[in-house]
Amino acid sequence: MAGDLAARWKEVSRLLDEALDLPAAERAAWLANLPPEHAQSKPHLERLLRQHDTGTDLSLADALPGYGDGEEEPGRQAGDTVGPWRLLREIGRGGMGAVWLAERAEAGAKLPVALKMLHPFAAKGPQAERFRREREILAALNHPNIARLIDAGMTEEGVPWLALEHVEGGTLIDWCRERSLGLPARLALFGQALAAVQYAHANLVIHRDLKPGNILVTPTGEVKLLDFGIAKLLERGVASTNETELTRVAGRAMTPHYASPEQVAGEPLTTASDVYSLGVVAFELLTGSRPYRLKRGSAAELEEAILAADTAMPSASVTDVFAKQVSVAPSRLRRELRGDLDTIVMKALAKSPGERYGSVEAFAQDLERYREGLPVIARRESYAYRASKFVRRHRLPVAAAAAVALALLAGLVVALWQAGLAKEQAELAGAEARKAKAVQAFLVSLFEKNSRDQANAAKARNVTARELLVESADRLPGAFADAPQVKFELLVTVGRLLTDVEETKRAADLFAQADELAQKAGLAGTDRHIETLAALSETYRLTGRAAEGLAARERGIRYLDARGDRDSLLRARIVASPAAYATREQDMEKKRVGEAVELFAAKYPTHPARYLGLATLGHLERVTGNLGRAYGRFREAESVFATTGSRDFTSLGTTHAWAAFCAFRIGKMKEALEQSERGLALLDEHVGPGSQQARFHRGLRAEILHRAGRAAEAYAIWEAMRTSHGGKPQTATEFNNAIYEADARVRDGDPKRAIALLEPFSARHAEFGAVFFPNGVHWATLLAHARFLTGDAAGAEAALLRVKDVPRNFGSPAEQMVQYVLDVSAIRLAQGRLDEAWKVLTVEGGKLYDDYGEFSMYHALQRVRASEIALARGDREAAARYAAEAAEHVRKYGVKGELPFLDAAVARVVRAAT
Repeated sequence: MAGDLAARWKEVSRLLDEALDLPAAERAAWLANLPPEHAQSKPHLERLLRQHDTGTDLSLADALPGYGDGEEEPGRQAGDTVGPWRLLREIGRGGMGAVWLAERAEAGAKLPVALKMLHPFAAKGPQAERFRREREILAALNHPNIARLIDAGMTEEGVPWLALEHVEGGTLIDWCRERSLGLPARLALFGQALAAVQYAHANLVIHRDLKPGNILVTPTGEVKLLDFGIAKLLERGVASTNETELTRVAGRAMTPHYASPEQVAGEPLTTASDVYSLGVVAFELLTGSRPYRLKRGSAAELEEAILAADTAMPSASVTDVFAKQVSVAPSRLRRELRGDLDTIVMKALAKSPGERYGSVEAFAQDLERYREGLPVIARRESYAYRASKFVRRHRLPVAAAAAVALALLAGLVVALWQAGLAKEQAELAGAEARKAKAVQAFLVSLFEKNSRDQANAAKARNVTARELLVESADRLPGAFADAPQVKFELLVTVGRLLTDVEETKRAADLFAQADELAQKAGLAGTDRHIETLAALSETYRLTGRAAEGLAARERGIRYLDARGDRDSLLRARIVASPAAYATREQDMEKKRVGEAVELFAAKYPTHPARYLGLATLGHLERVTGNLGRAYGRFREAESVFATTGSRDFTSLGTTHAWAAFCAFRIGKMKEALEQSERGLALLDEHVGPGSQQARFHRGLRAEILHRAGRAAEAYAIWEAMRTSHGGKPQTATEFNNAIYEADARVRDGDPKRAIALLEPFSARHAEFGAVFFPNGVHWATLLAHARFLTGDAAGAEAALLRVKDVPRNFGSPAEQMVQYVLDVSAIRLAQGRLDEAWKVLTVEGGKLYDDYGEFSMYHALQRVRASEIALARGDREAAARYAAEAAEHVRKYGVKGELPFLDAAVARVVRAAT
């Protein structure tokens, strides 16, 4: 039997790989339906699959080709080294090779890799050539969604190996199923896979084995494309790959369920073959089943179906079981698939390559158009179709059209109804055309700024997108007087675009105009109006108008209350919007936002706004001083982000950065630096290093570095940002960064430099301070402290009076802010006004901060100051007690060594009091 296996190994190996790609529950049926031509391979497959299922070593060495001459396969085991890599455990095995988890053998960084090796019997045959080709292909590919090649080599026995990026996670289908992801999240993940394949195609690589098992998703929601083992390189200028001698010798390697018709038929392949395979993956991702309904389940029947059978529509293939998995009613899921998604997937699955999408990029663009509610390219551009897309974006006309249709159906004969419907569609299309023409004229007038007919044509042609948006914001108030709905939509759309380019004040003005127009044009209380109020509340918060922002948000919530809406997605979104954390009623808002987060989890677990709700809850904890709980909420938000399909990587970047802010204040310095680095990487990539968000959080990173004892790095960051911004108008970001650096300068004994950083913002202190109230307070108290240290007592008192200039927009008054407590108590202590120092320090009912069960930097610093005041009073016993409490707090939570400045301060008061 061993000799027979050796003779048939090429066929057995291919069939074994095909079987192992199937779920375990389907393998028996697959085996039973093997075509007659594979009858002699069937016993070998039964034995090998049985050994695989029981975990028994397949032990094929004595029966495989190439072992008749006494050559033996070396037994690999954990701890063995292959090149510079130490094997940890086997993580996969196929007919021609095995994959091991491995790490660097030498001391140092233990980078895990997936080490892929051929079985020795395959090292001298055609599989070795495929292995070499995979290495060459991977070496040329560098994309975040493709598992990268790290190293390659040959064992002493002449067996080639590849060290690939180790991807932790599950296959695309399994990952989505385990998290019950809805269609938006599934499509977002699929979009990452499309991006990877498009990149490969741009580099002249056809994958040829695209299937869910080769598309993994990491725990953070990042897609990784694997296994270019049977990929082929296209020659430049040649559209297809022909069968090579390698293919003729080794056989056509493919996974039949995902193979294209031309792949099954052995015809030349183009990138359209990968488009087809991706269409099969999309079908399975959206329906839970594959496109072909087979009776026997045999390989021959599958090939026949791929070549000739009609493919069922995705909407007709949904089962109740799958609908339950994605938390959607079956009828609703079928409606969501029917139409555009059916059309997109069926175009990808066309039998003829020429009828499919011309590229993976076109496939991806159509899916993106679907997600944005735009007409998809795959559908015929009929008036009815375009009108239906318009109607979906404008909910009120939908109801009117439906009412008219029902009236016609009830009272007219079929012929008259059809005529009426045609007229209605024509009117609707005509209205859309008139609106589109008006919008077109408006846009043309904007882009005429770039015309060569301008007085300064060269300058005009260099107008930026930001400048065009600003121009549109200036022109919109006087435009579209006779089309209020169009004007409303444009105000909201341009407002959102202005927000994206950080023109927040102008955006707020447009949202306010849209709000006013909605009330005049009969749109008040509509979903779109409520969404606008949410946007208005956020832009008001960002521009220091927190009270007005909260009022706008409350109006939106009242509209929902009036219609009895308690559990809609819109309610969850507006209640959990970031404007909530600018409230003075934090306890009430924590309860309300917490309820919204629970609503997301219960009814809308995969909606992107769920992530933002958790982030808002984190901010509410942060501004009330509960930094440990805030850190936990931010980390929870990060984990949820991956499950929602959100593409808002800018918000994810700020969440990482705020997690860093909290982590360092609760003594998690390593996590703080890691979170800060992740956040800035995302912000730099998605909004640019020069954006206000990236600059603000880079300033916070510098503060963390300074507190970690890396002052030179911190000052270099602040200096670089000042230099790059030189000569530009002041912003709240520069104001905040000046405070962070000035605080460091005071602690490093350079109060004059601190004053030089702070005083340029004197005229706009109240304006910038209103954006982030704690920093508005800190600017005044820090300036007072710095002036006092230079001997300017009068200037210090004048600066303290500036605290009252800042409008309070968080719950705690200025006197309860830790910045005020620590700065002012230091001044009063140095002045010898000890009772006042103690009163400032113990603002919370005459006592020090409680221990809330987590480390707090401020808890320890307050006790350091208390020890200093007690020592100044001559109460050495009290001084020693407070110093001991500070030291115990640091010890209890295991943060000694994490915050060098705090360790030094605690050690100083302990020495002084003993």
